[in-house]
Order: sequence, then C-alpha cells, then structure tokens
Amino acid sequence: MRALLSVPSRRHRPRVLAAATTVALLAGLWSAAPTQAEPQRDDVLTAPAAAAVKVLEDVRDTLAAPEGTDLTVALAQLHGVYADLPTAERREVRALLARPTDPSLDPVQDLLNYGKVKPFAKCNTRICVHWTESGEHSVTGDDAAASDGLGQTVPAWVDTTLEVVDEVWTTEVETLGYRRPSGDGTVGNPKNNQRADLLDVYLGELGRDGYYGYANWDQAAPRGSYLVLDNDFAEFNTEPLEALQATVAHEFFHTVQFAYHRGVDVWLMEASATWMEERLYTAVNDNRQYLEFGSLREPGQPLDTPGFAQYGNWIFFQYLTQLYGDDVLRDVLELSVGGTNHSMQALNKALKKRGTKLADTFADFSAANVVRGKTYPEGSAYPKPRSHRMRKVSKRKRGTGWLTDRLDHLAASNNPVKATKKLGKKWRLRVDVKRSDKRQRARVVVLRTDGSFRVRRVKFTRGAGRVRVPFGTTAVKRVIVTLVNSSSRYRCKQRTAFACKGTPKDDSAPIRYRARLQKRS
Repeated sequence: MRALLSVPSRRHRPRVLAAATTVALLAGLWSAAPTQAEPQRDDVLTAPAAAAVKVLEDVRDTLAAPEGTDLTVALAQLHGVYADLPTAERREVRALLARPTDPSLDPVQDLLNYGKVKPFAKCNTRICVHWTESGEHSVTGDDAAASDGLGQTVPAWVDTTLEVVDEVWTTEVETLGYRRPSGDGTVGNPKNNQRADLLDVYLGELGRDGYYGYANWDQAAPRGSYLVLDNDFAEFNTEPLEALQATVAHEFFHTVQFAYHRGVDVWLMEASATWMEERLYTAVNDNRQYLEFGSLREPGQPLDTPGFAQYGNWIFFQYLTQLYGDDVLRDVLELSVGGTNHSMQALNKALKKRGTKLADTFADFSAANVVRGKTYPEGSAYPKPRSHRMRKVSKRKRGTGWLTDRLDHLAASNNPVKATKKLGKKWRLRVDVKRSDKRQRARVVVLRTDGSFRVRRVKFTRGAGRVRVPFGTTAVKRVIVTLVNSSSRYRCKQRTAFACKGTPKDDSAPIRYRARLQKRS
C-alpha cells in the first residue's frame, strides 16, 4: 500500500500503521476466507473469535485515523481472520473487502464503492481498467479518441493508467522474471468479455483520504488479486504521472508477491515493493522520503522494524541487487512459497547460493551505508547515517578505553574515531572488539582525505578480534568502527510485527570495542 501523511514544513510522506496497530494486525493468518458455515456470536467469544474481533477493531481505528493505514496489509489480515469472526462482524468485513463494483453490503464501511453509478471498463489482453464518469469516484478530464474498438471514448487518464500498468507488468514479469499475478477467472470482467485471468484495476477518489492505492483480493476469487488506484493523484505533491508510475510499480508488485505466498513477512513485502519503484522509475525519487526512517539513517533499529522503516529499507534490496543482480529478490520469493521459509530464512538461503550469508551481508551493508555516496548511484542525495559521539585520540591520550554497545537483531552502530592533532604517516589505529555472541560482526571503515575509503572486516577468535589501520592525518580523515548484531533468529508465531511474527532471540547482546593509537617502529 502507498499512502501519505501531510507533515508541517515537509512534503507529503507515506502513511503506515502505528507500530502497536501493526502488531495487532499481524496476529492474523494470511489465507483466503473459507466457505464453511459461519459461527454465531455467543455471549463469551472463543479465543480465536476474540482475537479476530480485536484485529477488526484495530483496522477500524486505523481507517478512522488520519495518521494512516497500511491498506494492503490491513485487508490481507482481515482475509486471514474472517473465518474466526462472529456473523455480525463478517458482514462488516465483507463490505470492507468488496471490489468497488460489488453491491455494497454497508456503504459506510466500504473503502471505495461505485454504488449505483454505471462503471465503464477498458481492457487489453491482460488488464482491465474500471472507472466511472459520474459521482464522487469519477475520472474527469478530456476523453481520448474512440480507442477501445467499440466506438467508446475513454478519459485520457484511463488510457494513461492502462499504459503504465501494462508497462509495469512487462518489466516486472517479462523482463525481471517474476510470477504474473494469479488469475481470477472472469471475476470482475465487463460484460461480453470472457477472457480469463485479466488483472482488474479500479480508479476512484482515494487521495482525499491520503491513499495512493492498494492491492487486494476478494472472496469470490480467492486466488486472484486486483488493484485500486487514485483517480487523478491531484492531492499529492508528486507530479500525477510520476505518482501513478511509482504507485503502480509498488502495488503491482504486491500482486506478484501474492502469487508466491500471501504470508510474505510485512517488512519484506513493503521494502521490496518500494525498491521496485526505484528499479522501474529511478528518476521519480518519491521513495527517498522513506530513507530517514530505515536502516540507512537509523542503523540502530532492526531491519524488520515496522512502520515507516519498512518502506525506508528498500535500500537493503538496492544494495543486494547491486551486488548480486535482480534475481536475488526473485530467489527470496521463490524460497518463501508455501510459507516453508520466513523472510530471513529465505534471504539467508538465497545469499548462500551466492557464496555468502545474511549475517555477513548485513554487516557489509551497514558499513557500506557509512559511505553511501560511494555505495549507491544516487547516494550523495540520501540522508547521513546516525553515529555515536566522536571519540578523539592523540599522542597524549592514545586510547578510547573500552566502550560497550547493546544492539538488537539486524541492527548496527557507527562509532567514529579521529585524531585531535596532526599525526605522521607512521601512526596507525588498533581497533579491538570483543563480542558476546557469534552472530555479532564488526567492520572498520577508513575514510581517507582524498575522498576514497577502505572497509576492513574484523575476524574473531574465541570472541575477540582486532585490526590495525593507517591513521596518519595527511592520508586519513577519520575511522568508523561499525558494530553489528547480525542475528536473524526468532521464536516464530508470537504475534509480533517482526519477521515470522516472532520474538527475536538475541536482542540487546553486548559488544565492546576500543581504539588505540600506535606508532610503527
């Protein structure tokens, strides 16, 4: 889902669920609703029914709050808990999950419903765009020429939308090799069109509520999926065509993800879809606004942190694909089919196929972010990673002493060290690191005065490691000691917002370092 929030003195930002709400929503299972008989509400609800009602209550709250809702995730969770809901709540959820062209079960609850207004549709061989020309969801603007082969004039924006969705399909499915969206038979087709498995795209007034669009599937065709997009993107600070391009790249990729597994971990789901915006429309740059919330700017928070961070962590997939090519993410999704591997397990297996593993790659990623301008093609425009306080050494005060950090899983800290006075080229810095867990890593980044850099890995023996790096001030500007907790171990199915809905096993493990000035003899 792509949505925005208006923030004073800032451009519009994407709206996402608050962390507590995300945790509640993730308690649901990702599966299409079964067709068994509906349970009746009792005075005392069963535990599954009570949990399902709580998910629905959280969705209600987030839909009502202007601070934002992750619609794609929220709707998927409603699908997942539908079977456990009492009868009255099922009626409400059916309305929330209805396609815009479905008869309204409860107009107040519908996200977008055309109601009694006549819908129109224009299709090609794989996509149908639906719209109205009256009512609150109408598509305005000049009609294009009769371009549907039936003598029907079509609003120019409809043609533009169809072209962009088709372009995205071609790139994501045919060029990059991802699965096509799962078919829905002829559900949603306009009259007299019996071509099977068309992807339906509905246009309507979403922008007034801060939404760019969302992906969903319905209970009439539980294997298929569809898109709902804003009808003009006029409410956003991004130019409408660029907003459409970024939104379709993102939301279409959700339908691709659904074709692999509807239980894809949410952080992976949103980070990879946001990266797809970069991959397809790098000049748009709408996704840069998320970076300050993710691991690039905030290395001390976990990679799978919920909320704004999951959008900002598209940069992790940018890093991976620069190293290993576009197919690394496709391998991750293939390894997630059927829920056999959660996101971190799938990532680790995909990286092992390439001769490395997640723990080492994440540590390298954390160090590479220190030199973002050298790491990423557009990195000089990205926010600077946060660092701890600068530690200073000199001939009189040669060491920092031992310093301790406690890092959560898949998080890092940057610890800068510099000389207070000029040092000759014979001086070097010795960095010692003591770790308390084998999943911890350390990198030492040497920033040179000529703008170049070097990254040294710290190798450990029995929990201790050290490196020595040049430190003469003529050649070296400063050194960054990057400490990393690369653990990706969880107790899964604990109803959290992290990977596999799990509780991290290795959070807050201590790691120590010291830096000491030495002179070569």
